[in-house]
Amino acid sequence: MTNCLLSLLVLCISYAASGQVLGSERIDISVTLPEVSILDLAPNTSTIELSLSAPSQAGDPIDMGNTLNSTKWINYSSSIRKGGPRKSITAQVLSGELPRGLRLKLSTGKYTGSGRGKTGKPRKEIELSHLPRTIIKNIGAAYTGSGMHQGHNITFSLVYDEYRDIDFGTSTMVIAFTLTDN
Repeated sequence: MTNCLLSLLVLCISYAASGQVLGSERIDISVTLPEVSILDLAPNTSTIELSLSAPSQAGDPIDMGNTLNSTKWINYSSSIRKGGPRKSITAQVLSGELPRGLRLKLSTGKYTGSGRGKTGKPRKEIELSHLPRTIIKNIGAAYTGSGMHQGHNITFSLVYDEYRDIDFGTSTMVIAFTLTDN
């Protein structure tokens, strides 16, 4: 019986010795996730031209045929801290004025594209002014994809209320788009 216990003790000690770690190393890993707020317009190199044309027939009103443009897309990348505020995109006139009697409207389409995450909710239509107006709200951690047909399509349109109020002429305006925390 003693031999049996002794054999069992030797077997346990050799099993424990073979399972011991003789040396170890560790590596610390640091992970950095930056907060991101990037906005782009696609295509970003083209100027939008809206124009009213002279009527071709006496007695007709001006032709509003070239007063709509849907060639621009808003692309964005956004990251937020857990519990942090969502983001929004505003639009405003930075400089310039429209001829008297005309108004410039901006419509923002729903998200489309190859991006992922919590893309924002667009407002249907706003009238642009020198004050920032929200056009997309509630943007979370998301990216829209880059380029045309990615993100939110925006449409500029000229409108008038009273024909008699239009002051004919040419003007240039600069519109700013800003991605901000809510």
